[in-house]
Amino acid sequence: MKRIRISMIFSLLLAAMLCLQGVAFAQSKTVYILSTNDAPVNMRTAPSKDSELLRTLETGTKVTSLGENGNWTQIRVDGEEGYVMTIFVTETNPKAAAVTKGKTAYIKSSNSMPVNLRPAASRSGKVVAELVTGTKVTVLGTQGDWMQVRVDATGVTGYVMTTFVAEKDPYASDLAASTSGRTVYIQSENGGPVNLRATANDKGDVVERVPSGTQATELVPGSVWTKVNVDGNTGYVKTDFVSATKDGTGKNDKKAETPKTMYVKSTDSWPVNLREGRGRNTRILSQLVTGTEVSVLSSDANWSKVTVNGVTGYIMNTYLVAESQVKATDGKTSTAYVTAPNQGTVRMRYGAGTGYHVVTTLDYGTEVTVLASVQGWARVRCGSYEGYINETFLTSKKPN
Repeated sequence: MKRIRISMIFSLLLAAMLCLQGVAFAQSKTVYILSTNDAPVNMRTAPSKDSELLRTLETGTKVTSLGENGNWTQIRVDGEEGYVMTIFVTETNPKAAAVTKGKTAYIKSSNSMPVNLRPAASRSGKVVAELVTGTKVTVLGTQGDWMQVRVDATGVTGYVMTTFVAEKDPYASDLAASTSGRTVYIQSENGGPVNLRATANDKGDVVERVPSGTQATELVPGSVWTKVNVDGNTGYVKTDFVSATKDGTGKNDKKAETPKTMYVKSTDSWPVNLREGRGRNTRILSQLVTGTEVSVLSSDANWSKVTVNGVTGYIMNTYLVAESQVKATDGKTSTAYVTAPNQGTVRMRYGAGTGYHVVTTLDYGTEVTVLASVQGWARVRCGSYEGYINETFLTSKKPN
């Protein structure tokens, strides 16, 4: 009887193990690495930023997903197993280009930061321009992981990574989500003409300059941009210039804006979003690191209208504080260079501490501009990137 019980228990354990193996097998699937910037993605020995770095993976690398562990995904690549953050994993091959030569395409950043346009198909090339999501381009050709494009608005040509080129306007579906059809009037503050743009951003092509007082049909209302039709031409104008009445009295009243200085403070390890309008569903204009100084123009119960680096947008009040923890450099900047043991790479982070997520990695000898410092960390800018580097990895003298 005892032998029968032991045999039954062993059989049950064996069946449970087989079931578990079956579940693990069912969870295995093919996925791809997708970086949120030009930098490669770190693969680690354990689901922690403090664990050993096994290797780095480029965007488009085909890997096998073995399952998720919190914010991490266990993967297998070239017979080696490790972990990457789940935000860098996608089921769609990012290198499967859907746009062919001569076709119109659009820039689509994966993290809402500008995309670098370079003179050659290489990260080492100087940045020719920074392209925001929605920028209209013409595809001229492909070269490996890069696509040669011409910016329709400026005529400038260069290369961007194929990952950041989309066949469809990324904002088209959002803008077409609602319709109005009511009659409105275009009204400027000074009586001058208003730009009707092809896309809903300040860098969009100008379709025409509409005289103040012109009647239009409102197609899609918005908090920042409104889609309208003016005498057969369809485009976007700033919502501030749209009125329900011809004399302009139908526009929203504006409170006097007395700018005051405040500072961004993230409540987690990520940057803070500067948005085009009030609400989490509005377009992200840029992402700001802790300590960024902003000029607050107006506020309501939840959002503040701010200006930073010449860009006006909205930030949730939760992320603004009156005093900065960052020691400013009184408007003066300095040049420094990245230095590291064994001439390796150094991580730029979204805040002053290792608990913040990585913005990008910088090579040994890279030149950066120091903006401020806080508790042993330097806030720096390098090209289109801004973040924090531990001051022990910076030197005032250019390394050999």
